[in-house]
Amino acid sequence: MLRKLDIQRELFADTYHSFDIDGQSIIYVLQENTTAITRGVAVMIADSSIHILGQEGFSNLANEMNKIGWVTILIPAQT
Repeated sequence: MLRKLDIQRELFADTYHSFDIDGQSIIYVLQENTTAITRGVAVMIADSSIHILGQEGFSNLANEMNKIGWVTILIPAQT
């Protein structure tokens, strides 16, 4: 719950999305590629102890992958 609030405070509302599983809302960050050719979609699930947008998370990797044609989805692991 706290991670969800952290993500909502850090990002603009149009930057993240959510879906429900068994009544629990899961927030994820979808980042489009920044090239003319899409290579595919990479789904990255962070360990439950790592914030998906922090320095130790996948944010930097996702940004670099977007530059070479990948669409990325960042999802926090649920406990």
